Amino acid sequence: MSLNKSWNAIGNEFVKCPVDNCGHIGTIITKTHCKLVHNMTRDEVRKRYGMPKRVTKVKGSVSMGDMDLIKTAANMNDQQLAIARQALYGEDHD
Repeated sequence: MSLNKSWNAIGNEFVKCPVDNCGHIGTIITKTHCKLVHNMTRDEVRKRYGMPKRVTKVKGSVSMGDMDLIKTAANMNDQQLAIARQALYGEDHD
C-alpha cells in the first residue's frame, strides 16, 4: 500500500483508514467515520496517523466477498489470510 494525498480514492482503487487496527476501506474516509469511530476530527487523524493508504484493485472488479476479505485482511497475519482465502475461494485458488 502506498500513501495517498487525499481522503478520496482515485480511479481503480480504494483508501484505507490510517488509524492503527481500524481496517476501514472505501472510496472515501469521511469526517463522519473519523468522528464516530475514532472520536477525532479528520485533521486530528492526519496529524496523529498520517493520510490514508491507497489500496488498488489487482484484477477485475471487487465482489462484496472480496471487499469483506480485504477489510478483514488488513488485520490478519499470513496464516489467517491463507485460511480465509481457502474458505472463500477453495483449495485451488492462488
